[in-house]
Amino acid sequence: MLCRDHKATRRRAPAGQPLPLFGRYQGGHLSWRHLDELISDKLRDADTSEWFDTDEVHKIIYAGDRALPEDRHDRQVFLQAVQRVMNSCFDIEGQARPLEGERVRYVERFLGSSPTRTNFRPFGFDPTSVGFFKIIDWNANRRLDREHNIGDVRKVDKREELRLHRQEEDWVDPVRFRAYVDEERQQTGSPCPTLVGYDEDTREAGNETLRLRVAQSWYFEHVATRRYLRDHPQEYKAVVSRIKDADQEGGLSRVIRSAPNSNIVINVTVQSRNDRVMMLRRPIGARVWPAFYQAGAHETMNWSEPGRPIENC
Repeated sequence: MLCRDHKATRRRAPAGQPLPLFGRYQGGHLSWRHLDELISDKLRDADTSEWFDTDEVHKIIYAGDRALPEDRHDRQVFLQAVQRVMNSCFDIEGQARPLEGERVRYVERFLGSSPTRTNFRPFGFDPTSVGFFKIIDWNANRRLDREHNIGDVRKVDKREELRLHRQEEDWVDPVRFRAYVDEERQQTGSPCPTLVGYDEDTREAGNETLRLRVAQSWYFEHVATRRYLRDHPQEYKAVVSRIKDADQEGGLSRVIRSAPNSNIVINVTVQSRNDRVMMLRRPIGARVWPAFYQAGAHETMNWSEPGRPIENC
């Protein structure tokens, strides 16, 4: 329909040079190669596990639905890109002349199942395999900001919290751990918060308010704890096992409360929809991992001074 009554677009290039790109569709004849280019450009910033160049798009279009990506998410994103390109082309050509017939709904016709939201792709791996464990469920519909659903951080005395819950610190061997603490104490660093527990406000729909309970720690304790667990993998594995089974042992708060003093760390990883990740190089003078690259901003939280609000991630 977009080619009817139009002459084909001709591309010319100097001898030995590749043909120039078609560029933006401005109406008139839409060749298959131009369509391939438009779809490929649309997919460049899409949330897919791989990018399709013009030749790959061409093969899929010519082979039909049997050549669509096997991954259901990637297949939906590809069809959505086709839909957006075709809608745009028909809108542009429709300004010049009337177009007859109904537009094809590519996603519904070729996906094979009901479409889902694709603006946030789920992890393609188990985060616990790299040592990350969720405290509560979150999703794209629940904003994470101070005014909306983050309650005031509550400062507590850790020893009193342990006494009230009849607990002791039991993640590490106290005698062996003392050597790490004494060594790192030579450079105390700044005071910082250690997580003692958390509360979800169940009075609100969906438990939408998170409140942290923290006690004062020192940065050197955080470094000592991390070094100790790295040097004693069996004890680290035992802690991981307890975290995974926390629901059967009285809740995750109980496991967190019995940890040695550490620090709360926030990591913000920035990733584009075509899987490029922002890397930051740590300063040469950093105490831990100087000059190494890290995925995104990675900062420890500071203990608040009197009269100043506490940092709450």
